[in-house]
Amino acid sequence: MRLTRFTSITTRLLAVFALIALSLEDIAAQTAFGELEGRAAPVARRKCQGGVNAGDLCNENADCPGSTCFDRNVFNLSVAVQFTASTAQLSVLESALEDMSDVLMDVTDGQAEIGQVTIHNNAFSTAADIRIYAPSTGVWWWANTGGWKNGGSIHVSYNYVESSGHPGNVLVHEFTHLVFDARDEYQSATVGCTESLASGTADCPHADAQAAGEAPCIMDASSNSEYCWGHAASSTDISTGNHDWPLETEQSRCRSNRSVWDQVVWSWPNTILEPTGAPDPGANGAALNTPKFIHVDDARRVVLVLDESGSMGSEIPTRLERLQVAARDFVALAEDGTELGIVSYSTDGDPASGHAAVTVTALDSTHRSTCDSAITGLSPSGATNIGDALERAHTMLLDAGTPLPANTYIVLMTDGINNQPLPDPASDLNGQLAALLADGIPVFVTCTGSDWNLGSQCANIASATNGFTVDSADSADLQDSFVYLHEKTRGADPVETKTGTLASQATATFYVEQNAVSVTFTLTWKNAASTVGKAVVKGPDGTEYVMADMPQGKFLRLKDPKSGSWQMIMQEVGSEGDMYTARAYVQSQTAFFGGAANKSVVKQGEAIKLFAYPQYVGSIMNQQREFSAQVLRPDGETEEVVFSDNGRTAKTGDDVAKDGQYTARYANTNEAGVYTFIAQLNSDGWAVDTEGESTEGEPKVEGQGYFTRELRITAAVDEAGALSCTEDTQASVTDQHYPGLTCAEAILKAEADLDNEAYRRVCQKNYNLSKLPSVVNEALVTICRPDTDPEKSGVYVDLDICCPVSDTMTIAPVNFLLLKDKQLKQ
Repeated sequence: MRLTRFTSITTRLLAVFALIALSLEDIAAQTAFGELEGRAAPVARRKCQGGVNAGDLCNENADCPGSTCFDRNVFNLSVAVQFTASTAQLSVLESALEDMSDVLMDVTDGQAEIGQVTIHNNAFSTAADIRIYAPSTGVWWWANTGGWKNGGSIHVSYNYVESSGHPGNVLVHEFTHLVFDARDEYQSATVGCTESLASGTADCPHADAQAAGEAPCIMDASSNSEYCWGHAASSTDISTGNHDWPLETEQSRCRSNRSVWDQVVWSWPNTILEPTGAPDPGANGAALNTPKFIHVDDARRVVLVLDESGSMGSEIPTRLERLQVAARDFVALAEDGTELGIVSYSTDGDPASGHAAVTVTALDSTHRSTCDSAITGLSPSGATNIGDALERAHTMLLDAGTPLPANTYIVLMTDGINNQPLPDPASDLNGQLAALLADGIPVFVTCTGSDWNLGSQCANIASATNGFTVDSADSADLQDSFVYLHEKTRGADPVETKTGTLASQATATFYVEQNAVSVTFTLTWKNAASTVGKAVVKGPDGTEYVMADMPQGKFLRLKDPKSGSWQMIMQEVGSEGDMYTARAYVQSQTAFFGGAANKSVVKQGEAIKLFAYPQYVGSIMNQQREFSAQVLRPDGETEEVVFSDNGRTAKTGDDVAKDGQYTARYANTNEAGVYTFIAQLNSDGWAVDTEGESTEGEPKVEGQGYFTRELRITAAVDEAGALSCTEDTQASVTDQHYPGLTCAEAILKAEADLDNEAYRRVCQKNYNLSKLPSVVNEALVTICRPDTDPEKSGVYVDLDICCPVSDTMTIAPVNFLLLKDKQLKQ
């Protein structure tokens, strides 16, 4: 196969490459090839509609012999309106989002649109793709680049949406940052992408071409609706593309000289096809569909899914006894009106087998008693069928009424690997997770015990549903984990955690910031024999509040708390010496400290990349400083890892300095199990940037925007069959379809099929190999899930592969030389 169409471009760019002296390390990507496409999300991805490849991902009809490829990806989005918007304001937002869908169809040549938009009015601490802030906050348009479904969002205050003459275009500009990991083209960056330069330092296409009549691209001027493509031959010659001559935009210098069209395909290689020449000026003839809008209320609906399998009877106190205390604490913490249900399970979750099935009902004294009775009635026996329990919880949530409230969750506890139903429990569980993801129901998970790769299972369950996991490897931690997860279902974020020894007058101090909507103080201890007859919380003005009882703890919840230092004071301690955990949580629409790991599960020896996003009133905090996080390792040891926003010179995996996205890289993953990263943010002295750029604002000091927050990120290290190749030669393949096979059969086939063309194509694109490798070195399945279409059979697998990168294979000097699937098949 001859690649003649690239010859002149390659020769020209080799000279440019020598001129600006960029190394392959300097132009590393923020996200890996195909990583964003592979993240769990409620997106109807393009698939073959029939034929031998029915159900496979595709980006053109040639991928689907005997059938057709669905013509577009349909994105379902969530919007958190972080103030109480009027009906008229919500209507303005709907119009902007409709416009966004039309523009997205245009820029992708008809390959992507918005399907359903869920809008949560007066939201706080709500995971969302788009966050809309109050007009008074003045938050300029910005996005967490590459942070889609990884803690990131699009951010803007309502007044800028309302005043924009083209809000749909600007939303697509930010969507392209978030979902496709593209950078801006109206500014440049230092060589090596260490830091972004000021606006107006670059153009795409070049200013000379624009002066001659060529329109700017959407990542240069968001009033337009096309992505730059190819590469310009000169400042005015755009016959081979209009992208960035002479390779100086932030997109070029931070994304391996890829055009934005190249970047989109880099991020979504299996379901978006790059045009062979200039993009279509419209949506390539595709019909435009209007998004469906769902407005959800602020009710809270939760189902507890509790394990009562035989292994829950082990240990003293038993795991089940620990769980019963933890679950009853959850019920005690829940506010009146919370819609709560309970499902218990072992070999199945059938009530006819003696399992709990408490229908979702608004909490009052009667329903609390019903829930407590169900929890205390659990008894250990049988195997572990998580899939059946999740299906029953899913049905229970839907039966309570649709549309589902904004705050709908499943809280799952298990102490074992899913092993039912036979013969293929993995396929069954993965099918239930896919259904929950489609309905937007996150699963919050905590696991206890020492089953092989239990932590990996729990991390995968949370990741597959955009949920969250807290480690309870020691069953004594179950109680604290349930308290933590309860507050997370309320959208309350931890301020800080204090631990110590129970003693009379023991004190824990917390700072509550201005404008907090509510605060909850919790106190728990590990030993059921310990008692605290009274505990009080003293406010900044000296007022004392007596904490209420939980089955094994105390709590206090206040609305509109005063700003300042609060003290929790333990009194009437019956038996001193037990360890306690004290924590404060706040609901807030102003301060935010979120984050995630790039992968929920990695292999032993593979580094965990971590992201953190400190924000104040929707604006980035970019003091170009570092902070550390404590690492709780599975072997009981503790270490530290450093988060940095200092750019690529920091060697922490950071992309661009002072963009408000802090990154860390933890490489000491020699021990299999769960790793928990806990960062404590104190905003004293940090600057807030309301323009979304790299300028510095006024530092925050106590009483003037000051806040403290705790961030907890969990990732698991899987000890099963680690790849023998180094991380630098690995790649990932997603959504390989095996019709008619079970997970067990598909895993064997996928790991043996080293001559698979899809594997070889990924290696070629990921490492810019100048030719298609004849075979990959190794393959290892990481996820298996069934086809969710009831009319089809078979499974999908994701896998990691070892690419044959060696001195004998030529690596292309620039990453934009990506081969089209169609050419590879010739």
